[in-house]
Amino acid sequence: MASSTHSKLPANQYDFVFVSGGTAGLVVACRLSENPEFQVLVLEAGNNHLDNARINIPAGWSAVLGSNIDWAFETSPQECVLLLAVLILLAFS
Repeated sequence: MASSTHSKLPANQYDFVFVSGGTAGLVVACRLSENPEFQVLVLEAGNNHLDNARINIPAGWSAVLGSNIDWAFETSPQECVLLLAVLILLAFS
């Protein structure tokens, strides 16, 4: 599946558009893009970090925490974990 930026979108019409694909959405988008009859667009927030080892190597996930690509979202305090806020692991990718 090819990657491009907003200024260089390869098509002006798409059969499927995924907004913030997530793991499952990206798998579906990838499978759909294998069919040459379909134009598939995946929109994600942030810049392209495909050359960043912290994104491409699963073992590097912890290096994303607190970095410039970490969204640093937390839940509200949760009773089930002694009223602690839970870190939500998201990153610009």
